[in-house]
Amino acid sequence: VLDKMFDKTIKKLIKSNLTVILGSDAHSVETRPPQMDEAFRVITEKYGISVAKRIKENMNFVFQNIVSNGEGL
Repeated sequence: VLDKMFDKTIKKLIKSNLTVILGSDAHSVETRPPQMDEAFRVITEKYGISVAKRIKENMNFVFQNIVSNGEGL
């Protein structure tokens, strides 16, 4: 039930072009690694390659600006 609620919310955000980036609640690369490849596979399957590309481009833009501003991660 919870997954359906999240799925419905995510669908609304994507259709409204409000989805800017994708995040992970990974706590450690060893014990709880991010599963970004899987997330992008699901996004591509459900919403298409153009949505997945847009989100990746936005993530790269945010990351590059953090690094270029010297803010670190």
